[in-house]
Formats: sequence, structure tokens, C-alpha cells
Amino acid sequence: MIDRDDPTDPPDVLLVDSSSDRIERTKRAFRAERDDISLHVVHDDAACLDFLRQRGEYEDAPEPGLVVLRTEPSTLLNGDSVLETIADDAALARIPLVVCLPTTAPTTAVRRAYDRRANAVVEHPADEEKEEFVRTMRLLVRFWIAAVRLPPQPGPTE
Repeated sequence: MIDRDDPTDPPDVLLVDSSSDRIERTKRAFRAERDDISLHVVHDDAACLDFLRQRGEYEDAPEPGLVVLRTEPSTLLNGDSVLETIADDAALARIPLVVCLPTTAPTTAVRRAYDRRANAVVEHPADEEKEEFVRTMRLLVRFWIAAVRLPPQPGPTE
């Protein structure tokens, strides 16, 4: 169990991304910053909710200290994002959530992410700019894992 009251103890991070190439680059970036992070990967919104609610194959999943959600701007703008569900669930809404959008995302998608209680929106470069993507993910780790104090694990009475 991760003790988030101890900043030297790394959190579990849930990455939601459908691209195996981006997932591998994200893993590389996280390992380059801290090789002790437990990075859990799911490929879609439904699996994200199952993981967060510990349902089905994820019944033994840890509560992540951070969710990194890679999504398309159109998903946010259509209102079909997992963000709505997380924002409406008090138990899930306290988990910090970073939305990753391509640099080409319209301002309205960024606004929608914040309206749905994203804690941050990180723009990442196009898939062909692989090294810049890795640098962006490394900065994400430096801030959210090294600098931010994440919420503690829920206690037995919560």
C-alpha cells in the first residue's frame, strides 16, 4: 500500500490511453524520472472506470494517486468523456486527474476539461514528435510525482 503521507513513497498512477506507441513512450518517460512508479495502463474510458471502482478484472486494483487521461478533443466536446462520471462521484473526484490533449486541441476542449474538474491539461506534441512527447511526460512526472503532495489513501472509516 502506498503511503502518500510519505513523499518518498511513489504513488500508483493510472494511464488511460488507446495508443500502444504513446503508452510505451509514457512508460519510458516515467521510468527516466522515477523507476519506482507503479504505472497501470487501461485503454479506454470503460476500463478506467472499472479500475477506479475496482470492478471486474480490476477488483484488486490499487487506488491511484494520479490519473493521466489521454483523450481526443472531440470526446470532451461531445460530453462523452469519463471526466463527467469522475466529477460526479465524490470518491473519485478527489483523485487528481491530468488530461492530455494534442497541441492542436481547440481552446473549447481545454475549457471543457477544466469545467469537468480536470486538475490540469497538458498539451502534448504530435505523435511523430516522439522525443518532445517524452520530454512533456517527464515534466508531468516531475511536477505531479516529485513536487505535488497527493491525497492520502482513504482510511478504514472513509
